Amino acid sequence: MAQQYDSIDKIEEYFMTANKGEIYAEVVGRVEKILIEKALERSSGNQFEASRLLGINRNTLHAKMKKLDIDAGKFK
Repeated sequence: MAQQYDSIDKIEEYFMTANKGEIYAEVVGRVEKILIEKALERSSGNQFEASRLLGINRNTLHAKMKKLDIDAGKFK
């Protein structure tokens, strides 16, 4: 689904439209992407600082960014 979820309220809507068996991965992926992008925004694209804000290892952050197709350069 191409919809972006900006709030938890939208999750209920997603339950009504998503394919069974895909809800957890899809919702967690969308929330995770929003969190990472917000952390990069607050840290001006600095991955080390963003990882500290999120409480995860920088290598973990980098792997998640790659998986979610997030470019830290757009936050600099």
